[in-house]
Formats: sequence, C-alpha cells, structure tokens
Amino acid sequence: MKQTDEKQLSYGAMVTGLIMNAGGVYGIWYQGDFWGQLGGCIRGNLNVDEVYLVLGLPAGVTVAGALLVSWAVLGSPVARKWSAKRRNAVFGCYAVALVVTITCAAVLGSHHLWVVERQ
Repeated sequence: MKQTDEKQLSYGAMVTGLIMNAGGVYGIWYQGDFWGQLGGCIRGNLNVDEVYLVLGLPAGVTVAGALLVSWAVLGSPVARKWSAKRRNAVFGCYAVALVVTITCAAVLGSHHLWVVERQ
C-alpha cells in the first residue's frame, strides 16, 4: 500500500469516526425526546431489548467513532510526522470537546424530557 493510500484510509477513518460521533451525540440528545413520547415510563412501555438499544446504541456508536478518530490522530500516517506533544495535545482537545458535547447533549435532552413531562 502506498503512503497516499494509507493517508486516504486514515482520513476516511477520521471522517467516519466524526460522523459516528455526531450520530451518537444526536442519539444521546434524542433520548430526551424519546422518553418524553413514552411518558417517561421505561418498564411499562419497553421490553429489555428495547431498553438496551435506547441506552446502548448511542453510547456504542459514539465510542466506536471516538476509537476511529483516536486511531487516526494517534497512530495513522496522517500524524506520523507530528511530535508526541502535538499528537497528545490534539487528542486531548478532541477528547475534551467530545466529553463536553456529550454532556451538553445529555443536559439538553433531559431538559427537553422535563418540558414534555410537565405538559
């Protein structure tokens, strides 16, 4: 495999990972709307498999995307010439941004759920 092919694969993995992160964060936010439509009752409306999907799918997609981006930042040919300090700084900024985004999505989703349940 040529160097350019490896870089294209790395960029593809990074873009795919970022899209998966966006989808997972949207899923976390959407849970507030989902629970609001169900009236907030897990046991009465959902079976065990559906609860696993509702809680696990957004988290799983977000983590899978984060792992792809982590590989692209830390171990791919894209970052091969970067210093260790630069790689760690980029990864740290990405990790903090992802955690803050997930927290914001969870807070906004829960506020949306709270508004729906109060009506």
